[in-house]
Formats: sequence, structure tokens, C-alpha cells
Amino acid sequence: MSPHIIKMIALSAALGLSGMSVARADCESDLTTLETAMASPNLTPEAKATLDAAGVAGAAAMKKDDDATCNKAVMEALAKIGAAPAMGAPTSAAALGDLKPFREIAADTLVIVKAGDLGGAKTRIKDLEKAWDKSAKALKAANLDKWNVVDKAIDTALKTVRAANSTAGKSTDALNALLIVIDKTT
Repeated sequence: MSPHIIKMIALSAALGLSGMSVARADCESDLTTLETAMASPNLTPEAKATLDAAGVAGAAAMKKDDDATCNKAVMEALAKIGAAPAMGAPTSAAALGDLKPFREIAADTLVIVKAGDLGGAKTRIKDLEKAWDKSAKALKAANLDKWNVVDKAIDTALKTVRAANSTAGKSTDALNALLIVIDKTT
């Protein structure tokens, strides 16, 4: 990883962005993938410049908690230099993996919301965030496209359930939408 990217990441942390969010953790994983690609011994100067530019874009996206932009910058750069297949980029036909543990937590959270315990739902959905973060690397490797779809639905559910102005209705809708996404993703 170039010194410029490292400085951008350090600056992001110094600016008080130390609270680890789901998006930032995912972006850091993408930047780690980029760093691995940059360590390839046969990189041309053009390939190195492409990866370095992606690193700068990824670091800027991480600062904004924008995982989708970070992921897109890294994956497009890897594809441009022909490294995506070598890096183990998944195909859209590949299975994502076992999503039952995540579905169970989302369903539990929905039951808690329906019981009127929004505080308890906030506590339970933290388990979903932790489990998803712990499994992110393996699931991304299995199928990045499908992972992104589920990740966005999880992010929406997390934000909705945790929102200061959240209601049982909003939380129920977000959790039901997440369950549908999980059920449709194989």
C-alpha cells in the first residue's frame, strides 16, 4: 500500500472516525485486498498507478462510511489490471453460503420489535452486526455481488432499528425486508 493511502487511513482515524462501523470494516477488508494486489511482484507502473488511485478513492470512501464506493473502486481497479480473477473474485453464480445464523438473529429481532421492546431489539441486532462482520471476509470471497445485496439490507435494518426516531413499524418493515433478501439469496 502506498504511503499516500496509509496517510489517508491514518488521517481518517485522527479526525475522530474511530468508531468502527460495518461499512468501515468492509472497506478496510477491500483495502487489504488492494494491498495484497499491490504486493504482486510483476506489476507494471500503469497497474500500480491504477491500484494506487483505487486506494486513494477507497480511503476517501472509508472516511465517509461509503462501503459501496470503496468496494467499487477496488474491484474495478483489480478488474482493470486483470487481477480480479486471480484474487479469487467470485462469480455471480456462486453460492453465498449459509445465511441461517443471520436470518435467525434478524427473526429474533423482529419478534422483539413486535413485542414492543425497541431497546431489546437494539441489543439483539448488535449480535447480527457482530456475526456479519466476523463472516464478511469468507462471504465476500464466496460471492461479492450477493454479499453486497445482503450487506445493504443488513445496513438498512441496523440503521432503522437503531435510529433515535425509530418506531416498531419502521423497524418491522426493515427487518421484514432483510428477511426477504436473506431468503432470496442462496
